[in-house]
Amino acid sequence: MSGFLSWHRPGSSETARWAGRIDRCPAIPSARQKGSATQEIARNVAEAATGTGAVTGTVATLAEAAGETGAVAAQVVGAASEMPRRSEHLSVEVARFRATVRAA
Repeated sequence: MSGFLSWHRPGSSETARWAGRIDRCPAIPSARQKGSATQEIARNVAEAATGTGAVTGTVATLAEAAGETGAVAAQVVGAASEMPRRSEHLSVEVARFRATVRAA
């Protein structure tokens, strides 16, 4: 236990030796590399936020266009539902006209 405590004591030579090993370890990035990676992550997050904003705007535009399309479709359905009535009315008028021409 005394060996364990001796290298954990601040300022011990064992602590310094381990700190030197850790600093030289290629698997552990330096503070500069960590800072660069953090900045790159921040840039990527900012770009993703910008892209998300653009997508949100596009979705809003599509929703508005879909609403307008729905309104136009309702008008088309309304006009189409009137076609049989108008067709019947036109048939009656044509029959009257023909009757008037025959009588003359």
